[in-house]
Amino acid sequence: MKSIIISDLDLTLTRTSLMYELSAHHIERGIIPRTVREERLAIHKRYDQGLIGYGQASLEALAFWVNSLKGRNQVDLVADAADYFIANCGIFYPFFPIMRETYRSSHDFYLVTANLDFVAAAVCEVFGLDGYAATLVGAAGGVYDGTIKSSLLGADEKGAEAEKILRRYDAAGSIGLGDTENDAVMLEQVAYPICVNASPGLRALAVSKGWRLANPEGVLDAASFK
Repeated sequence: MKSIIISDLDLTLTRTSLMYELSAHHIERGIIPRTVREERLAIHKRYDQGLIGYGQASLEALAFWVNSLKGRNQVDLVADAADYFIANCGIFYPFFPIMRETYRSSHDFYLVTANLDFVAAAVCEVFGLDGYAATLVGAAGGVYDGTIKSSLLGADEKGAEAEKILRRYDAAGSIGLGDTENDAVMLEQVAYPICVNASPGLRALAVSKGWRLANPEGVLDAASFK
């Protein structure tokens, strides 16, 4: 029976937030209006001023982006994002494709991410991953309706999705990758948690629990478990 690698996406497998990368790309392509950039900057300013927390800022930015995608076809957005990732492969850390190939025979690879469903689907397509759980956008007939159907911004929500996936695999060899406290519940469920570019909160938790800490250059060594 195969085991599984479960990983967060933004700032774990990537150098930057794919929400910001793709929303900027969408503005350049005319897929969404330029007001999305202005709104995003306004949300970030309120966060910097301490007026809203990280979770609220992320939810507002995500909701504004989703609303701007109303009427867009999911299949078209997946294809566009996949083309963007292929053309801008440097967004992803080099360890990611190497890890996928190294463990392909023994582990399936799933994303559990707060990013939008079409983003996760595109990453799975480009890198040959086995599946994902992501923030779902409301849709009818494959066309987005501008609403968030379900969000994975919270640690408990991500943990619940990870649990569903893990039930189908050999948990004894399971590996988890994450970078913030929002990944903590997910990481608690795998046999070998690895904290990549850990936030201060996740770093403190990792030290208390004996989880492995790694920078992107050291993830492959951290995943050897010798």
